[in-house]
Amino acid sequence: MCGHDAHMAILLTAAKIISGQKDKLKGSVKLVFQPAEEGGHGAKVMIEEGALEDPPVDQIYGLHVRSNVDAGHIGIKEGVTMASANGWTIVVKGKGGHGGAPDSTIDPIIAGTHLVLALQTIVSRNITPFSNVVLSVTSFQTNVSFNVIPETATILGTIRTLQQSDLDFVVERIKQICSGVETMFRVKIEWQLHDGYSVTINHKAQTQNVIESAKKIVGADKVTPPTMTMGAEDFSYFLQKVPGAFFFVGSAPLNQPRGRRVSQHSPHFDIEEETTLLTGCSVMVQLVQDLLLSL
Repeated sequence: MCGHDAHMAILLTAAKIISGQKDKLKGSVKLVFQPAEEGGHGAKVMIEEGALEDPPVDQIYGLHVRSNVDAGHIGIKEGVTMASANGWTIVVKGKGGHGGAPDSTIDPIIAGTHLVLALQTIVSRNITPFSNVVLSVTSFQTNVSFNVIPETATILGTIRTLQQSDLDFVVERIKQICSGVETMFRVKIEWQLHDGYSVTINHKAQTQNVIESAKKIVGADKVTPPTMTMGAEDFSYFLQKVPGAFFFVGSAPLNQPRGRRVSQHSPHFDIEEETTLLTGCSVMVQLVQDLLLSL
């Protein structure tokens, strides 16, 4: 639902082509099949286990298919490319009881729904519209019985920002709102911020390397800055250690008009397979050739 099978196919094919040219290359190429990008901190674990060592990595490049970019196009820009991402969990604890006797309970659903509404005001009423901040509630879980008021309600969500100061502010406001809801509804609230991904920041020289190589494959008119996204990517860990760049390979099916394109993580997500795989692989191979045939 996000294109990771395409990423593996692209790199495996590039590996086969590059391996056939290794005698001509004036340097080494390390191929990184990064696991657990969707919340598992795969890049961080790989770094800890020595993926950037023996031999040491001087530059690093990564790609991701993008469903809102035309197949056969490349999206890349210098600097901030993707947001940071932190998940969070809130557990509202009340007093359960019979649905026919709500007065004998402390209802965590009522408290939780007020909490969800209050959280929506953090971005809309506390943060300048010129900042890029997203706070999304993505799950609200209680029991499934029709006649029982539950003991607890669990709320999950995510925070996306481009600046640490915005993340710090959002976290502080969540704590304040939780404290207020506790007082209003006589509940107890446990709140936890989960370790997340940092902002993905492309380096200048490596971004230009990708642009020049991509132009040779798809043409200058098809290499453009991508629309900014508040999605996140743990490739950011690699970019904190080694100069590099992360770029997008357009994958939108040709039969999907722009207004009806299906986003990643949708159950209907699909790619324009042949064009997408060929473009991604070709740009990666061209990049290696431009960097290591010219030394």
